[in-house]
This record gives sequence, C-alpha cells and structure tokens, in this order.
Amino acid sequence: MSSSSSSSSSDKRRKGPSLVPEDFAAWEMQFQAHVGYAEWKLFQKVEPVVDEAHLATLLDGGVAGGAATHASRAYEREVRHDLRKWNENNDKIRQALVESLCENRQTKLMALEFQDKTTPAFYAALKSRLKDTSSQSLNFHTGILNGMKCLSNETRVEFSNRLIEQFLVVINLGGVVTDATRVERLLNGLKAHPKYSLEANLLELLPNHNWDTITNQLRQYDRSDANLKQESANAAMPVTCHVCNAVGHKAPDCPQRKQGGKGRGHGGKSGGKGGGGRGYAGAKGNRRFGGKGGRGRGSGQKGGKGNYYSSNNY
Repeated sequence: MSSSSSSSSSDKRRKGPSLVPEDFAAWEMQFQAHVGYAEWKLFQKVEPVVDEAHLATLLDGGVAGGAATHASRAYEREVRHDLRKWNENNDKIRQALVESLCENRQTKLMALEFQDKTTPAFYAALKSRLKDTSSQSLNFHTGILNGMKCLSNETRVEFSNRLIEQFLVVINLGGVVTDATRVERLLNGLKAHPKYSLEANLLELLPNHNWDTITNQLRQYDRSDANLKQESANAAMPVTCHVCNAVGHKAPDCPQRKQGGKGRGHGGKSGGKGGGGRGYAGAKGNRRFGGKGGRGRGSGQKGGKGNYYSSNNY
C-alpha cells in the first residue's frame, strides 16, 4: 500500500509542466528546470560518434588501417559510453516532453504528429511550430509595449504587472527586453498618470536605479495609499458611545459619566440596596432584614456596600 502511494507521488514529481502554446518561452524555461540543467545541456549536444581522423592518430603508426592500440581502444570505449549516456538522457527528456504535451488536446495532437522523429528532431519541430519568430509579430507587439500607459483606475503595481505580461509576449516572439528597457517603459507609462507623474520623475533621478528597486518603491507607495484610504473610511464612520448609546462621542467622553446622575449602590451578598441621597450616603443593608435604603435626588454619593452583621437600618 505504501509502496504504491510512494510510486504515485513519485510519478507526480516526474510529471513535466503543462505546455501553453501561447507562452512557449515560459514553458521552455520551466521544462529545462524540470529535467535538470545538466541533463538539458547534454540534450543540446550532438550525438556522440567516433571521430575517424582522431582515431587514426591513435592507431599503430598513426595512420588509418593501423593496428589498434591501448589508446585507440580507450577512445572507442569512451565514445560508446558517452553515446549510451546520451541516449538514456534523451529517453528521459522525451518522456517528460510527451507528458507535458498530453495535458491539452492541441499539444497532444502535435505529440502524435511528431512521435516518429528522434527526440532532438521532435523538440525542434515543436519549437518551430509554436514559437512564432516572424519580424511582423515581433514589431506589432513591441509597438504595443512602447505605447502602454498607466490607466486612470490602475495602481502602480497593477500597471507594472500589465507591463510584465507584455514583456513576456515580446520575449516569447524572440525579442530582447533589457532591464533598462523595462525601467524606461515603466516610468514613462507612470508619467502619463496625473497622480504618479511627479513620483516617476523623482524615481528617474535615483542613482543606480533598476527594475527591482523601483517596483519595490512603487509597492510601498501603493501600501501607503491603501492605508490612507482605510483611515479616511474609518474616520467617516459614525462613533457610538458604549455608555449612553448616543452617536457622536466615545465612552471616555460621555457626558453622563462626567455628570454622575442618580447613584445606586448595590449591597453585598444578601444585603439591601442603598440609594444615593443629597450629600449623604445611602444606608447599608443588613443580611437578616435586607432593607432598601432611601433614594435621594441629585448627585449623591454612591450607595454603601451590604454589611454582613449590621447596618444603620437595623
């Protein structure tokens, strides 16, 4: 049971990234990371074959047709070893490639179409089919990138994310987008927004600025705006007092707490309640008789606590 589950999880780990035809460049980067960079580098090499001219120099006498030597036999063994390693690596990459293509119907048809080709030819045909490197498409999307401006309802980060999507389109078409180009497009796009134009001009003057430093600063600006907006919303909300339930002030500023009002003391355990009188404390309640104290008008002192043994009413 455990072996089957571990095998299932292992299969999931080996599964290649799904290929999205519209974003071949991003998929190719993920696929290289999935198969391993050392394995991908080996895949890029041509098939190992014996170099006959070099082999002849290793034969007896240094000419073709000479007797085999220890050096010539070692060279041939080395080539056979490299060829076996190259074939095994190609098989693994082909497996991961087919798994990636079978995730959706469009690329699955391509896998069926190219299945009779060798693995390098398979990949070359796939790349040629999906990666449109025509200058017309590249010029069109580069023009879109150069004309992008921050919209009136966009935050700074939202605009930078929209730029990133267009960067990926241009790169996928074979274009080059340097860090300086990204910064230039970001700041020029922000200058078109009345609220962000001053910030963009100031950021442009920063020494050694790059895409990361500027986007980090833009995220801080957006957070400050969001906090200020939240504070304004909180200030606009009506304040309710928890003492008198009136709107317009908080409990520490409640007028009723300051004036005092009618006092009513509560007796102790089994004791009577004492009312506040005019300038006099209410009578203490008695445990046996539990009488109530008199009520007084005005701002009298608080009623006394109940007494266990005796009171003034006893």
